[in-house]
Amino acid sequence: MKNFLITIFLLLTFYFNVTAQWFDQQSLSSTILLEKQEGDSIVPYGTGFTLWNYSNPDYPIVITAGHLIRNKSELFISVNADSSFISYLKKQNADTVIVNKISWVLTQNKLRAKLKFFEHPVPSFIVDTTNDVGIFLIDLATTGKSINTGDSIRFADFMVIPRSRIKLHNDVSLGDELYFVGFPFGIGASLKIEPVIRSGSVAWLSESSPEFLLDAFSFGGNSGSPIFSKILFGRKIGEATWQGGFLVGMVVGHLGEKVEGLLLQPDPKLQMIERLSSFETQNWGLARCIWIDEILKIVEKSKNLSLPVTK
Repeated sequence: MKNFLITIFLLLTFYFNVTAQWFDQQSLSSTILLEKQEGDSIVPYGTGFTLWNYSNPDYPIVITAGHLIRNKSELFISVNADSSFISYLKKQNADTVIVNKISWVLTQNKLRAKLKFFEHPVPSFIVDTTNDVGIFLIDLATTGKSINTGDSIRFADFMVIPRSRIKLHNDVSLGDELYFVGFPFGIGASLKIEPVIRSGSVAWLSESSPEFLLDAFSFGGNSGSPIFSKILFGRKIGEATWQGGFLVGMVVGHLGEKVEGLLLQPDPKLQMIERLSSFETQNWGLARCIWIDEILKIVEKSKNLSLPVTK
């Protein structure tokens, strides 16, 4: 009888794991695109996500990799525009609107805002170089009053991650199935924000390290990608409950091999040689990740941050 029940349980587990969607749609909606200016173009730069700000709910906390904002005085953030808001702007014959004191520009189906960071008199960002975590605040309520018209309107198709959707380090085990959301090589950052989802298992963790390794390929653009637990039925033998969809950490890079000081001739027709500071020759398929526990410690320091300048 016992063996029969175990067999039925395993069959049910297999069925639900195969047929059920293993990622949470909310994880996509809480991911934002970071962009930067390159010449006359604005190009994808990295990934970020937002946490609920319990000290000031009007200003969600944006989390990203520290190296993305460490030496930046400005960058752009983009979120998906609500479909009704797109129609609203078309009726107004406008592509720019100020909502909650932020100037947003509609580009295709995206809303883009330019942020300028500063350190004085009150800093508008925090960078923890030890853990490679960057934090800033943004007035990103999905509904607000348009300064242009005074109308109350939902303008962004966006969600903020609450504390109830977070799982700490001690609740994650070696071999657990996770996934991360981001924009590798700028994929999913064109007409509409449609981030790439990649998955893998926890390949290495240590009680003495704030980092862990994920058995998955991450690339440029995945820095700052939020990592979530998969939605699975019966994570362990004997469990008959759904688990998953919790934020557990962030991608900060990957392990690989680089060549320093490589000489390169971009155009054979020109007698011109460039020296690259470093060039990646191999990606080992292990993503470097930071636990959400460490991120939350840094979040505690964000209570007195100023908002970035948006004009």
